[in-house]
Amino acid sequence: MVAYSSKERTHFLDIANGSLMEVSSQIELAEAYHYISTTQRE
Repeated sequence: MVAYSSKERTHFLDIANGSLMEVSSQIELAEAYHYISTTQRE
């Protein structure tokens, strides 16, 4: 088992959160431009 420092864990979580926000914004744009429906978004 690998133990990560608090700084490494925080860095990883920051990157993961940024990736999540990127996908979320792309889904919002896809709905706004009618590439997907509200049902598909859910």
